Amino acid sequence: MATFKVNTPTQITAVVPAGATTGPISVKKPGSHTATSSTNFTVIPPTIHPRTITFDLRRHLVARGLVTANDGFANCAPNAPIKIQRLRDGRWRTVDTTNTNTDGMYRERIPNRAGTYRAVAIRLGLNDGADVCARDRSPREHYAG
Repeated sequence: MATFKVNTPTQITAVVPAGATTGPISVKKPGSHTATSSTNFTVIPPTIHPRTITFDLRRHLVARGLVTANDGFANCAPNAPIKIQRLRDGRWRTVDTTNTNTDGMYRERIPNRAGTYRAVAIRLGLNDGADVCARDRSPREHYAG
C-alpha cells in the first residue's frame, strides 16, 4: 500500500514502502472497478547524499563542529539533527542533542566530564524520501578534565 497524490486524470505520484519493486500497479476508485496499468510503475530509489561531520571540544566542554554534504546537496547541512555522545562502559551514550544552524555549524555546551566524545549527524530523509542525508560520525576526541 502506498500514499499517493493525483496530479492529473492520467498521472499519480506515489510514495511506496521500502522493498517496493518496479511492476504493474492496480488502482481502484471507490464504487468502481479496478484498473491495472499496461506499463510498469517505476520505483526510483532515493538519492543518498554522503555527509561529513567535524567535532571539536573546547574548555569547559563546548562541543562544536560542521556538517557538510560531500556531493554538494546543500539541504543536508542546515538544521541537521546532531547527537553528542560520550563513551561510557564500552557504549556510546548520548549526552546532548542539537541542530546545525543555516551554515551547517553547531555549538553546544555539554556536562564537564572527562571521557571520549564524538558527534553523530543523524540520517535524515528529505523531499518525501527522495533524498537521504547519510549518517556520519566524527572522529573521537578525548577530554581529560
